[in-house]
Amino acid sequence: MPGRQKLFCIVLLFLCVEFGTGAQAQESRQFEIRGKTEITGDALFFAEIHGIHDENTFKPELLKFAVEKCNTYYIALEIGKSEAYLYNSYLKDGDTTLFVQYPGNEVRAYFKKWKQIYDTHPFTVVGIDFERLEFVVALKSILNKNPEAQNTGLSRFLFSLPDTLQKVEGGIGGHKLRIEIYEQAREKFETGKDTLKSVIKNGYGILEEIMENPATERGMKKRDVTMTENLSRLKGKKFLCILGASHLRISDKKSLLSKYIKENGTEKVSLIEMACKNCYNTSYYGEMFFEMNVGSDSKGKKVNTISASYDKYYNPKCYTLVAQEEFMDLKEKWNPFPTYYILFRDQPKMGK
Repeated sequence: MPGRQKLFCIVLLFLCVEFGTGAQAQESRQFEIRGKTEITGDALFFAEIHGIHDENTFKPELLKFAVEKCNTYYIALEIGKSEAYLYNSYLKDGDTTLFVQYPGNEVRAYFKKWKQIYDTHPFTVVGIDFERLEFVVALKSILNKNPEAQNTGLSRFLFSLPDTLQKVEGGIGGHKLRIEIYEQAREKFETGKDTLKSVIKNGYGILEEIMENPATERGMKKRDVTMTENLSRLKGKKFLCILGASHLRISDKKSLLSKYIKENGTEKVSLIEMACKNCYNTSYYGEMFFEMNVGSDSKGKKVNTISASYDKYYNPKCYTLVAQEEFMDLKEKWNPFPTYYILFRDQPKMGK
């Protein structure tokens, strides 16, 4: 996102907004399901509008709901394998290297909620997206745990990078430099692969996954294809997958959800979509305004049904999941699998 100092991934980009203000007062909000009372299936997808103001209070509640009520053991996120490594190291071992990449008391408080949930119901975070610059922090962490690897070409390259690297601009502005750094690291990995494999006793597997991730920022046109490939490793396992809404459009045959359904069918799929009247969608590549309308026809054209249904079901005291059957004005334009809409307040521009 242009102008931001930190290269936050989409999932974490907006955690600090309004933390400790109005959002903090809503920490006790629970899930309320209107309509069909059970979410079934092994694959639960959540289509998020990036940058919602309630994200730092909502995400832990969604996570808790998934692992406790749906018996979910894997959380697939729109992050790279390197960032997933940082998440899991913190959750499993209390390794705080994650906060080198994401400093600040607000983020620590947010992940403390994740840790509390994990300690009761363990789960594994899975990164299915391309590698952002978090990969530098993750690889340095792995290499630091393997002293014999610190004289390799990959190690020398990574530790020669300046600390100011973390201030590289997100979005289009830092695109070229981010790709260049990752490609140089990949080259060092490939040329020293045999040596690295022999000297890294702890973490070689994840290092290899990071350096050979098929989803790359360079190949954005193939992004959903490679994200689907990464997600396919969870076939047969119960997971929650949190992605931007554009990746989970059933009307788009190229979307990750459409590809997943084509390969696995709809029998074990459930979907939660966000709904609010007027929203600013803030993402890794910028900010845009749009109207969120529930429902679409077979050609993907939006059906304007949100206003009346929103006013009927929105509850500021709860996170209300409304089964699609409750939106009577959708008529026959329902998804062919269990779908719920979670209602949020309007989303103004960040900082407003």
